[in-house]
Amino acid sequence: MFRAKRYKPRLYADRVRQLWHLENKSHWIRAVDFAEDRSQVRQGQLPHMGATLRKAELGLLWAHGFECIAKARRRFAARPDEALVLVNITMWE
Repeated sequence: MFRAKRYKPRLYADRVRQLWHLENKSHWIRAVDFAEDRSQVRQGQLPHMGATLRKAELGLLWAHGFECIAKARRRFAARPDEALVLVNITMWE
């Protein structure tokens, strides 16, 4: 017979809050900084591909310690060569 693991209510609530904090943080950044909700792309695989690329960019920036995604995106828009260094691509050698 299946038995559900029993958690103390406070511990369970803390874990749920942690999960939703991460989800909300990611969704808010994607909606605001990436303007994902305003995307006009609606056909075929393009919406899925675009979302995947935005998630990859977000993960890459977080992995390199960037807390303010909007600021990081402005920085790399002005200096694309620095953005390429994040993925080990150098333009001038």
